[in-house]
Amino acid sequence: MSGAAHALETGSASIDGMLFFVPAKVGTQEDGKVLRFEAPGLRRARGLTVGIVRRRQEPLYAGVSLAALGWLTTRGSSHRLLIQRSEPS
Repeated sequence: MSGAAHALETGSASIDGMLFFVPAKVGTQEDGKVLRFEAPGLRRARGLTVGIVRRRQEPLYAGVSLAALGWLTTRGSSHRLLIQRSEPS
């Protein structure tokens, strides 16, 4: 990761951390990205685009994680059920 990208992400994480009390981070993620992109002279629109894209990725990651958790949970319980049935009573 380049130095500029590292600085942008570190600054964005700092802003998110300072504004953790805002419910659902409404607007703070996008505004934080805009501020961080504007500071080194990058375009504001690019920062807003990055903020919106990152916001749109969060539900996708959460959905995939919940699906994996559900699959692993049901897989584990059916495995335990098979072990219980195979043991002699």
